[in-house]
Amino acid sequence: MKNSKAILQVPGTMKIISAEIPVPKEDEVLIKVEYVGICGSDVHGFESGPFIPPKDPNQEIGLGHECAGTVVAVGSRVRKFKPGDRVNIEPGVPCGHCRYCLEGKYNICPDVDFMATQPNYRGALTHYLCHPESFTYKLPDNMDTMEGALVEPAAVGMHAAMLADVKPGKKIIILGAGCIGLMTLQACKCLGATEIAVVDVLEKRLTMAEQLGATVVINGAKEDTI
Repeated sequence: MKNSKAILQVPGTMKIISAEIPVPKEDEVLIKVEYVGICGSDVHGFESGPFIPPKDPNQEIGLGHECAGTVVAVGSRVRKFKPGDRVNIEPGVPCGHCRYCLEGKYNICPDVDFMATQPNYRGALTHYLCHPESFTYKLPDNMDTMEGALVEPAAVGMHAAMLADVKPGKKIIILGAGCIGLMTLQACKCLGATEIAVVDVLEKRLTMAEQLGATVVINGAKEDTI
């Protein structure tokens, strides 16, 4: 097996370099990456550099965190997975011992190691990566691997819809038709919303929103949204 990864050299320029295949720690799985989503943060990182620049100017900067693939090896203490399992990952790995982690709010852990950002800037644009068993998830048989890479942004959209208490018959307006806005649109439809208006300033996004089921689309640059 050979490995390579894409790193950001300077804003607007990436380079593919050879890399060692990582060896999983006792609680990690080695994943052959098959699909990686392009998040808005990846676009920003590519165009302008990372949100939080590394302290070391020689730090390699990877991009990508929405990924799915196939397990090819497991650490000695891993019990949930075996080679051949199709999986996706939760890209933020918390410390596990701060107050927030102990309260079950690990998503706001101040020391979270989130892929493609500080402290390691380890991106998913690579053929092979290691990830903790606890933050790796097996894909169901009725979900293909490409769909698995979309679970992370889809979960954000579903969370937004649930916070808005979307239910059958409810009227919804979504401000912004980027990836997360469109995921939220689909989540609202799944939860039974019957009238969904979407606002954006880009026609191509509004066209996509219509194709995904928005009942009203408004170009905020041309129309009064109030």
